[in-house]
Amino acid sequence: MPALETGGGLFTDTAALRGCAFAPPIVWKSGNGKWYHHTMKTAARTQINTGLRDDWLRSLQDLQEQIKAWAAQEPDWTTEASETDTISEDALGNYKAPTLTIHAPDGELRVEPIARNFPGRGIVEVYAWRTLRRVRLIPHEAPEKWRVLTDSGIYLRQEWNRENFITLANDLMQAK
Repeated sequence: MPALETGGGLFTDTAALRGCAFAPPIVWKSGNGKWYHHTMKTAARTQINTGLRDDWLRSLQDLQEQIKAWAAQEPDWTTEASETDTISEDALGNYKAPTLTIHAPDGELRVEPIARNFPGRGIVEVYAWRTLRRVRLIPHEAPEKWRVLTDSGIYLRQEWNRENFITLANDLMQAK
């Protein structure tokens, strides 16, 4: 492999060896003795992860809209949309995600995304403010389908629908 000593480091150019005329992989040793590596794969991964992040945010927005519609049908329930503090994930970078607070006669319920890179396809916490009880929502099959995971690690065997969500929300807010 041809090597070129310049400035404070050693640069190794593999483009000529691979017949690649654009964006060669470059490996170099800096003046402080650390090795660095950059390839087009890094840029491609960033594009893919941006797409993954966009899909995740779209899924969260859809979940928020679905829950808002369900809550609007309940007497004396109101909703308040906001954003999380910045979420930082290695594969997705930094981003803000939509959150939802439901105000009901029995308390408050907060729907808050935690991370996309949770084993599976993401995790959203649903917790009640007075009782401090919570469950987690895990995306399942289609984007509009979610599974409810308890703190015990057990999935509830219920369909993701309005009736079951309202029952779950009331149970969380009324738990003792």
